[in-house]
Amino acid sequence: MFLPLVYPEDRPKLIAMIREASEKLTGIELEFRMQHPERGLQWVLMRGSYISPYDRVNASIMGSLIDITERKNFEQQKDEFIGIASHELRTPVTSIKAYAEVLHEIFSEAGNAESAALMGKLDAQVDRLTELIHSLLDTTRVTEGQLQLQKESFNLVALINETVEVMQRTTNSHRLELVHDCEEINVSADRERMRQVLINLISNAIKYSPAADQVIIKSSMDGTDATVCVQDFGVGIAEAVQPKIFERFFRVGEPDIATFPGLGLGLFISEEIVRKHGGTIWVNSRKGEGASFYFKIPVVLQKSPA
Repeated sequence: MFLPLVYPEDRPKLIAMIREASEKLTGIELEFRMQHPERGLQWVLMRGSYISPYDRVNASIMGSLIDITERKNFEQQKDEFIGIASHELRTPVTSIKAYAEVLHEIFSEAGNAESAALMGKLDAQVDRLTELIHSLLDTTRVTEGQLQLQKESFNLVALINETVEVMQRTTNSHRLELVHDCEEINVSADRERMRQVLINLISNAIKYSPAADQVIIKSSMDGTDATVCVQDFGVGIAEAVQPKIFERFFRVGEPDIATFPGLGLGLFISEEIVRKHGGTIWVNSRKGEGASFYFKIPVVLQKSPA
């Protein structure tokens, strides 16, 4: 058995995937590290299928191991570059924003409305650039396993309401509708990271439904879990590409969707945030019929009185 050669930190995920394959009779595809007796540490891609035991004992997995060490090394170098570049960009961008705000104020006080409007547009584009830099930094943290959470107890429904209220002010094209099963869902989570997930899902819903005028945000609680759904009525996502939409830098390569701007990082980061909260995120969609993105995280159960 090759399991003892698997890097200790990667064994639990591999074992969990093998168990899932045995329970659901599905295939396996996973990247992990192995300590080769001659070549040292290597990255491999495992692809295989679970083979049912013919005698209820001798179950097995048939597949292949592909050496992807070179590709992984290249990806690591790319991640290091992105991290360094993002950090270096923060200082000049902060300075540009400060100058833009000062000039906007000067032009406004001087009554130069046209110049003030142009500086306002520049300031908005600097904010967009800042968001992209933060996304790149978060991506680096995710790939390095350094995305940290600052958990606190709060009402998830209240956070949803606050986020939707702010985002409604920034869009005139869509009506953001709230549907809550209850007015209080207590969770122990990172408030700002959860807000980041909500903003990403709602922004995507608006962006990918240009011909619609409505986005519905729902919340519910079922036992030990809180579920949030962001539903749009836009272009939808083909079933064939849905398993890939949470991958880093993935963008749908269809003519009517590829024209939308973005780096393909929002869902990748959102999935990691939800996962680190012990939750799951998924999508239900069909091409041309809109999309519903869901995420589920544990709730804080109220203690029964003694």
